[in-house]
Amino acid sequence: MSFMEIIENEILVKIISYLLPQDLYSLTLINKRYRSLLWSNSPTTQTIWRNSRTQYLTYPSLPPPLWMSEQKYIWFTLLARSCQLCSAPVNVQNIFPKNWEFGIICCTKCFDQNTISIIRDDQIYPPILLTCVPSVQRCVDNGNALRIFWRQDLVTAEQEFLYLFENVQRSWVEQKQKRVLELMEQVFEYKRQDLLYLINRNL
Repeated sequence: MSFMEIIENEILVKIISYLLPQDLYSLTLINKRYRSLLWSNSPTTQTIWRNSRTQYLTYPSLPPPLWMSEQKYIWFTLLARSCQLCSAPVNVQNIFPKNWEFGIICCTKCFDQNTISIIRDDQIYPPILLTCVPSVQRCVDNGNALRIFWRQDLVTAEQEFLYLFENVQRSWVEQKQKRVLELMEQVFEYKRQDLLYLINRNL
């Protein structure tokens, strides 16, 4: 990269630092240079998006989860307009298309096709595996708790677990359980943020 290109990038970064998040997304569509800069995970790019979010948006106010970049976080909470799997239109400002537990936005059809629902007494997977992946819990008419899992998460976890020697399975399970607990605690906060946003928007 030449000296002039470095200078130009510094000027460009300063200019786009004043843009709204929606404008930053629009800028990524202009050419490869902007797209490369604004979709980067570099500290500079993350700072641009973070400053734009905190300066111009009241929602989302929480920092992004550890598994999301600033760009994806803004897209996930405010700007997504289609299912990530089939591209069907979705309304991201409704709570349901945003599946924080699974880190995906999808329509009802894709959600049903890619999840598996397990009632307490089901024995489709070893019970210990069900504690090692995220889930959504819902009540059904008969009072049983229905736990919904992303199917591929269970498949991957089962494959990993079965290939382990017995003497390391326990530590693997403990690590997975810890990660799931941390994730679900974060998910609770993001869902709470979504709910407060919807309440305030409808006042």
